[in-house]
Amino acid sequence: MRLGLDVGGTKIHAVALDSRNTVVGETRLPTGFGIDAVLAQITEAVARVSAEALPRTRIESVGIGVPGIVDAVTGRVRHSVNLGIEDLELAAAVGTAMGLPVVVENDVNAATLGAAHAPGLHGVVGYLNVGTGLAAGIAGNGSLWRGAGGAAGGSAPRRSG
Repeated sequence: MRLGLDVGGTKIHAVALDSRNTVVGETRLPTGFGIDAVLAQITEAVARVSAEALPRTRIESVGIGVPGIVDAVTGRVRHSVNLGIEDLELAAAVGTAMGLPVVVENDVNAATLGAAHAPGLHGVVGYLNVGTGLAAGIAGNGSLWRGAGGAAGGSAPRRSG
């Protein structure tokens, strides 16, 4: 089982997927504000969705989409204004607490990738997200375009080298 979390400015939406990519558990919680509140709500969302779906020992990985500047290599989140987070090693914090591999991506980049893999779409895909904030992503051939500075389409920087 894999868990996916969309951590937004107002809510966390968590889903559990089985090996056939079927949703087998789902929950929504308010996000909270600040590092401690956000981490507590992420932990609670994981506990609820895994309890609904399957025993937690069967979770293979966790993917988190989060607003802000995200280093997709390290899972570090910076300047996440909507969450009250200035700097947080999110992948390390959640991974250590859960004992699981965690991947973190900017929420709009994650949505852009989802759109780019939608049936019938080919070529370059632009994705504009209007929600608690405003952001955009660009993908081509199923991969994100991060740009030379890491911010193509308003997405987050990626560490080089």
